Amino acid sequence: MSTFSISSLATIAIILLQIAGGCAKDEDPVYPDTPQPVELNPVQLKIVEADNSFAIGILKKVSASEQEPGNIMISPLSISYALTMTANGASGATRDSMLSVLQFSNLSMEDINSSYMELTDKLINLDKRVTVKLANSVWVENRLSPKTSFMTILEKYYSAEVREFSVTDPGIVAVINGWIADATNNTINHVLDEISQETVMMLINAIYFNGKWKYKFNAEETSSMPFYRSNGTTVQADMMKQNLTIPVAFFEDYSIAEIPYGQGNFVMDVILPAAGNHVTEITANMDNEFLNNALAAMNPAEIDLYMPRFTYEFRTELNDILDEMGMGIAFDPESADFSNISDDDLYIDKAIHQSFIKNNEEGTEASAVTVITIGVTSIGETRVIKLDRPFIYFIRESETNTILFAGITGNPAS
Repeated sequence: MSTFSISSLATIAIILLQIAGGCAKDEDPVYPDTPQPVELNPVQLKIVEADNSFAIGILKKVSASEQEPGNIMISPLSISYALTMTANGASGATRDSMLSVLQFSNLSMEDINSSYMELTDKLINLDKRVTVKLANSVWVENRLSPKTSFMTILEKYYSAEVREFSVTDPGIVAVINGWIADATNNTINHVLDEISQETVMMLINAIYFNGKWKYKFNAEETSSMPFYRSNGTTVQADMMKQNLTIPVAFFEDYSIAEIPYGQGNFVMDVILPAAGNHVTEITANMDNEFLNNALAAMNPAEIDLYMPRFTYEFRTELNDILDEMGMGIAFDPESADFSNISDDDLYIDKAIHQSFIKNNEEGTEASAVTVITIGVTSIGETRVIKLDRPFIYFIRESETNTILFAGITGNPAS
């Protein structure tokens, strides 16, 4: 073959590649269709196990604190991030109690901090069709002189944005609420009403999640159906429906299904109590072993899935709950030891948690914020899962089993 012919062929090949490249730009990008592996070292595995144990424990406490189980949604991961940042400033029995409640007793702060930093990087870039954002900030009142070592830890491991404020500034509440709104894509806009005169520091974590279902619901299949509440009343709910094959397991007391987002790294696990069983009966007996056994028992099966559309917010103060779980010393002005933050006598004044979730045919949008305020003293047949009564859910990364959100839907029409 002549040199001219080879050159001509090469030129033609380049032109064809350019044309193909130009066409590809107009097409949707090709993404993985299966969960991508996530490698965790032994310490990170312990962190995830501890976080999940804390997640189930605090969901049980929050559920038990509600007089009538309605709509509850928390982000245990957000709470854990905020409390862990705070624990870096604690010492002695105060730190011990905080790490015990967080299930971190046998881990060093260095291991905890570095694991959270690496886990954050792993979670936020897993799936191009799922948005996960984590943001941290620390707000220092101009009367407080925090220790450099504490502030360095927050910036190094948690990428915490450092802001100064004054409790006498009439506009500071709006500024902090604005930071939260930006961090949660404007899904949570109002957390603080006021700031106590005793407040000298605030540590804030915000988490935002937006995942598209791997198998989207057809809006034309959505119809109004009754939803039977725990108190015996019935409300009408917009019930989505589709037939699909997903991991499920059926037990005597409950059923569980795993509904994937995007490529499947992130999933929503729904736990539906059997007819006649109360959702609180399931949560009361739930622990890490319960959840791990349920997840291990699931196998792909064809089901008709009915799922309500729902949108709601939830807010709670965690002081009493964390006290019951064993962290009371951190809230006691007389006993709390946060000497790693400052030489001033500090204590946790409030632990505020607020969340938002929107669930529809396209997917799920969820967010949460935790504010810690520091005060100073001076297979087979087609089966059916119909979520037409209160149910529990977790939004989880399936490779690491990291729980991002946990909740109970008791009234989708609220």
